[in-house]
This record gives sequence, C-alpha cells and structure tokens, in this order.
Amino acid sequence: MGEGIKKRILVVDDDLKSRKLLKDILEWAGYEVVVVEGGDEAIEYLSVEQDFDLIITDILMPYMSGIELVEKLKTYKETKNIPILGISAHISKKGDLETDDFLAKPIDTDILLKKVRGLI
Repeated sequence: MGEGIKKRILVVDDDLKSRKLLKDILEWAGYEVVVVEGGDEAIEYLSVEQDFDLIITDILMPYMSGIELVEKLKTYKETKNIPILGISAHISKKGDLETDDFLAKPIDTDILLKKVRGLI
C-alpha cells in the first residue's frame, strides 16, 4: 500500500488487550486504525468522521452490544455501506448477525488479514 492511500479501519472492542492486538496487527499490515471501546463511543465518533473502509466490532460488549451497534449503523445513510466484520469469543459462527463477515476469537492473524482484504 502506498502512502496517502491507506485504508482506514475503526475497531470497536471493550477489551483493552483485543483492541491493542487488532490495532498492532492491522497497523503492521499497513492500515490506519482508530480504536474505541464501545458502541456508544463508536456512534459518537462516526457522527463526526465516517471516512472508514471497514468497521471491526466485538459482538458481546456491555451497554451497547455489537449487534445493536451494527443495527444502528445499517440505518444511518452515512455508515450503512461501510463493511462490518464482527468478532467474538462467545459466538462461533456468523448466524443471524447483520455483519458482512465474522471472525471467532482468539484472533488468527492470517485469517483476520484475509477477511479484512476481502471486505475492503
């Protein structure tokens, strides 16, 4: 990826270790990454800044779950077309989630990057 055309990814996860791991892997792969720790913070951030190529969200979070976050994002015209990758340690497959793809935790770097490339 050349400078100036970095793809931007928003990571939403209530777990500090997961946020750091995802940020480190994605930045190492050349992506620009913004991390927030919950659905409310993501909505607030996206109300100002929608220039993301992908949103990665944990599914099971307190206050606003990833499921609720995805449902909200799909209703806003500014964010409804941004691809979303759901991740969770407690759900093993996509099922009825409205995400564009799903990844089970623990995160496998190769699978994560393959899914990210496929969605962007």
